[in-house]
Amino acid sequence: MNTDRRKDDVWKYFIEVPQTKNTMKSKRSVCKKCKMEMNALVARMKTHYCETCCGLNLSENDLNSIDQSIDLPESSLEDTVEVIQPLQKQQFLANRSMTSSSSSINKFVVRTSEAHRRKLDMQVAKFIFGTNTLFRAVEHAEFLKLITMLRPGYTPPNRRKVSDELLNNVFDSFTLETQMQLNGKTVCMALDGWSNIRNESIVCVCVTDMINNVVYLIETIDTKDNSHTSDYLLCLTETPIEKCESFGCIIGSVVTDNAANMKKMRQELATSVDKTIFSKVNDVNVKHNSSIYLIKLKKIAISLDQVRKDNCTTGEACYIWLTLKAFFETEAYDMEVLEAFNHGFDMALTEYHYIANILDHRFIGSKLGQEQTDSAMDYIHHYHPNIMSEEMLTIAKRLHSTVASSAGIERIFSSFGIVHTTLRNRLGVEKSSKLVSVFKSLNPKQ
Repeated sequence: MNTDRRKDDVWKYFIEVPQTKNTMKSKRSVCKKCKMEMNALVARMKTHYCETCCGLNLSENDLNSIDQSIDLPESSLEDTVEVIQPLQKQQFLANRSMTSSSSSINKFVVRTSEAHRRKLDMQVAKFIFGTNTLFRAVEHAEFLKLITMLRPGYTPPNRRKVSDELLNNVFDSFTLETQMQLNGKTVCMALDGWSNIRNESIVCVCVTDMINNVVYLIETIDTKDNSHTSDYLLCLTETPIEKCESFGCIIGSVVTDNAANMKKMRQELATSVDKTIFSKVNDVNVKHNSSIYLIKLKKIAISLDQVRKDNCTTGEACYIWLTLKAFFETEAYDMEVLEAFNHGFDMALTEYHYIANILDHRFIGSKLGQEQTDSAMDYIHHYHPNIMSEEMLTIAKRLHSTVASSAGIERIFSSFGIVHTTLRNRLGVEKSSKLVSVFKSLNPKQ
């Protein structure tokens, strides 16, 4: 071989491997791009460069320039050179395309790992629960076709898996999230009864997080044939209170309606639980058949709408009631209506409401009368003589975390009505409760 011969242009893509004195091997080269070592045959180096390293990025002009730079070597037993002729170029491009397709086929294969499949199953389940869609929708032909188009090779869970395993998994995940959200907070607990689509009597217990303005369903109890006496209702509150304590939150107050059994239950609960504030809620039903009450009823409706907000505190409710009382005493005076209003006012507001209004920086007891202020102060002096110590902070926190009505739990009953319909009358109380909890968690603003 003539050593003075000019090196081919293809050498700029390769590095010559230095030979040692002790080796008799032929000259070798290493590709700069893929680091592959091979015999330093120009034709082989060009073939490797065209087909393996840069073939996919070459145009026809590039191939022509490489073909023109090929020098035909002399025939010898030691070197055999294969040259790409112009007539073979089309076949070469076809072979290159086939090689490229086979080597990159993995790009067109969607692989779903077991962990990814579980995530997809959970997301499908959350969609079903969050939109209150029937379980059988996951087996609908059009839904399966959609999933196949979005994720080939993935098979969504069937309705049995969605209604059992995935419902429990999603419910447990939101229960854990609820525990994290309520940890260390003072909350208000509400309790009320309801009859589902099958006329089964159930009692629901929820807590309201005033900081995040969220109502959480804590417990759903199927009372079966048990009579809703005050003693029975008192027993029902034990489990939710223990559950809230396990979450790390403090039950600062309990809100119910003004039914006789609920009132008695609150009194018994007040004697059994120390230093707990309880709010009483009065449902004022105003009936009329004359248009002369339109202005009065509009004022009442606006006030009730404000009081029944999820985040309306007892101090704010007291201010609304006092404003409404001033309206009936001055602008819309009617002795009969005022007497009825004062009766409802006395039932709805307690010393706790006055104390909360005094401690609230927005009101500072500005609308309270002297008798109401004295009543609040006497109550504090009698039941909380050490209130100016650290107990003051605890009392204030509980007062400002107490909701003014049980509207939050009434909205949960509305969610029960949405979930447990006549089309889904085979749902049990436990499964309905889980569905409602997940539905409320996925739709916090509804």
